[in-house]
Amino acid sequence: MQRLLSEEWRTLHWPSAVGACISVATATANFFLPVYFKSELGFTGSQIGLLYALFSVMTILAVVPIGFRNDQSSPRLLVALSLVLISAAAAGMAVATGFIPYLMVFLLYGLGLSAFRISIDALMFKTGNGQETGRRFGWFNAFKMAGFGVGTVGAGYLLKARGFPGTLGLIAAITFLTLFLIPFLSSVRVGFPRLRDYLSDFQEPGILAFVTWLFLFSLHWGAEMTSYGLFLRERLELSLAGMGWYMGAEYLVLAATCFWAGLRYDRGLDMRTLAIPGLVLSGLGQILMCVPVLWFSLLSRCIHGIGDGLIVIVFYVGVARLFNLSRIGGHSSVANLVMMMGSFFGSLAFGPMGERFGYDKPLLATGALAVLLALPVIFARSGEKAAPGRAGK
Repeated sequence: MQRLLSEEWRTLHWPSAVGACISVATATANFFLPVYFKSELGFTGSQIGLLYALFSVMTILAVVPIGFRNDQSSPRLLVALSLVLISAAAAGMAVATGFIPYLMVFLLYGLGLSAFRISIDALMFKTGNGQETGRRFGWFNAFKMAGFGVGTVGAGYLLKARGFPGTLGLIAAITFLTLFLIPFLSSVRVGFPRLRDYLSDFQEPGILAFVTWLFLFSLHWGAEMTSYGLFLRERLELSLAGMGWYMGAEYLVLAATCFWAGLRYDRGLDMRTLAIPGLVLSGLGQILMCVPVLWFSLLSRCIHGIGDGLIVIVFYVGVARLFNLSRIGGHSSVANLVMMMGSFFGSLAFGPMGERFGYDKPLLATGALAVLLALPVIFARSGEKAAPGRAGK
C-alpha cells in the first residue's frame, strides 16, 4: 500500500490510470456517434457537422478559463468536477432523441471532456519533478491511447449487444466510478499568475510558430470526427464490431509509438526529428487508408497512428519546454484551444463535404495537408537540439 501512495504513483501511474479509464469509457462512442446520428436519430450531414462544430465552440469558450483555473487551484479538484459533468452528460445522451435536446447534452459532454483533458494534463505538467520528461509523457499517453484502443475494440460488441443508449449509459457509470481514484492523485501547490505574464510569454516567435503549426495539423481531427466512422461503415462496409477492431488497432499502435518516442526523446532524439516523420507518416497513412481494400486500408491507418503518436510526444514535450511551469495550465489550455479551433473549422468544412462528395474526400484533403506541413519543418533551421529533459522544470 505504501508503494501505491508513493510520489511516482501519485504523479504518474494514478493519473495514467484515470486517463486510461476515461479513454476506455469515451472510446465506446467516439467515432461511432456519427453512425448513430445518421442511422438511428436521422440527422443530416449538415446537422452532424453542426453538432461537432458547436461541440468545438463549447470547448473553445471553456478551455482557456479552465486552464487559468488550473493555475489557481488544484487540478485534482477540476479533474473530479469534469468527471461529474461527463457522467451526467453521457446519461443525458442515452435518453435524448431530438436534435435540440441532444445538442444540449452533447455540449455539456464536450465541456466535461475539455475540462478533464486540460486538468489531467495540467496535473501531469505540474508534477513529477525529477522524472524524465519523455518517459513520463510517453507512459501517460501510452496508457491513454491503449485505453482508447481497448474501448474502441470493445465498442463494436457493446453497441451490438446494448445499442447506443445502453452503451452511453455504461460510459456514465464508468466515468462516475473513476471518481473513486481521485484521492490517489497528487495535490499541487497553486499560485496567482498575472494576465500580463501569460501575454508576454506568447510574444516569443517560437511559441507563435508552434501554435500555428498545431492549428493546421488539427484540421484533420474535424475531418475524422465527421467522416472517419461513416467511411468505414459505408465505403469499407464494416460492421460495428469490424469498425471497433479497425480503430482499436490504430490506437494500440499509437500507444506503442508514444512510449517508444518518449524514451527516444530522453536518449537525445530532438523534437524536429520526431516531427518530420510524424507529419509525413500521419498524412500518407490518412491518404492511403482511403483505398477501399480492407487489409491495405487498415495497414495504412496504423501507419497514420505511428505518425500521430510521434506528434503527440512533440506536443507534450513542446509545451513542457516552451512554457513556464507556474503558468503552464493556462498556456497548455491555449495550445489546446488552438487545436480545438482547428478541429472546429475542420468539422464545419468537412461534414458537408463528406456527405456531398464522399467520406474519403475530407480524409484525403487533410492527409495531404499534414504532408505539406512537414516541408517548413524540413527546411527550417534546426536550431538548438532539444536536450533530454526532466519533468517539473
